[in-house]
Amino acid sequence: MRHLVKIFLFCLFFTFSVQQVFAACLVPSPGMSAEEIQSIINECSALVNQYHQQVVSLSQQISLMDNQIKLTMLKIAQIQAQIDSLEKEITSLSSKITRLNDSLDFLSRVLLERVAENYKAKRKNPLSFFLSSQNFSDFISRYRFLQTVQLHDRELLFSMEKTRLNYDEQKQLKEEAQEKLKNLNTQLVSQKQQLAIQMKDKERLLEETKGKEAEYQRILSAALAEQETIMKAVQQAILKLADGTKVEKGQEIALIGNTGYPCCSTGTHLHFMVTVDCQRDSNGVLRGCTAVNPADYLKNISVVYDKDVVPMNFKGDWDWPIDNPRITQEYGMSYWARTGYYGGKPHNGIDMVSASSIIKAPKEGILYRQSTTCGNCKGGCCATVNFVALDHGGGVYSWYWHVK
Repeated sequence: MRHLVKIFLFCLFFTFSVQQVFAACLVPSPGMSAEEIQSIINECSALVNQYHQQVVSLSQQISLMDNQIKLTMLKIAQIQAQIDSLEKEITSLSSKITRLNDSLDFLSRVLLERVAENYKAKRKNPLSFFLSSQNFSDFISRYRFLQTVQLHDRELLFSMEKTRLNYDEQKQLKEEAQEKLKNLNTQLVSQKQQLAIQMKDKERLLEETKGKEAEYQRILSAALAEQETIMKAVQQAILKLADGTKVEKGQEIALIGNTGYPCCSTGTHLHFMVTVDCQRDSNGVLRGCTAVNPADYLKNISVVYDKDVVPMNFKGDWDWPIDNPRITQEYGMSYWARTGYYGGKPHNGIDMVSASSIIKAPKEGILYRQSTTCGNCKGGCCATVNFVALDHGGGVYSWYWHVK
């Protein structure tokens, strides 16, 4: 009875929490500034992150995905508001630049006329200029007029230089605004792509689970068990390095299997993983391994990707462990990782299948074979998963899970 009360209180708390998230992730009102939208984004992001780890059911996962979709839509709205503001600014700057350009043209023409007049005036003999005056008073007036003209010419030059500097400044501001606009449009495309992925993830989750809680829990348990088993074997020193066998590159080391099913595997595949910084202690136990992206080690060859698998950038010199690979799940925040199957953590390897079941060493090394239990052995689902590890030296290991 006490346990039932705890479960009820937790569900009540989570329902309230989800409602809070929904309340925070409101669609912005028309005309909202980018700064106002940012405050909504901050609140929504905080709540989504806070309750991400509390997802324990299909309905809660769907609620979380809905809010992640709303968060992305908020970011799109914010970027669009910034784009609209920049476009208005660029239009205004373009108008200023046009007016300044017209002013420069006008000042240039006037200045050229004045230069020509001054040149004619200077060519006159000062004596003839004096003699041509009607009287001394006329000479003084004409002399002062010339001084005024020269002063006006200097002012004209100063005004022209000031206009030119203002023109250059406005032109630079426009170029900076156009560069910002270009970057924002790139961000907008990226966020729209992210939104499409999130909506497709939700659709696929409902399709995979058929909208049934039991199916979601089955897949969730298997995915979590696989990840936890792998990290336990690698990090908690289940593998003891003894009786290793030296193998050459291209040598057969195992066969693709489905060991661990149904507790930590959902079908026949190879989970290929690479770790670095591995060290053996005095008892021969492996410590300190860190999972890295296997794509950094594998050769760039033509591979087939399953639907919704994000293509990877292969840039290493290792051969592939299987022929004609088809990638069913990429390293990192894959569909399964985004959908919460690994507790919010990234997928730590590459899942692949092939028409051939033979697994070959991608590089020479020392081979070790082991097996371990996986799943919730106390809760009713307990299986044995087989794996192979290759020590390539320098703390680098490659791992092959679910082998026969």
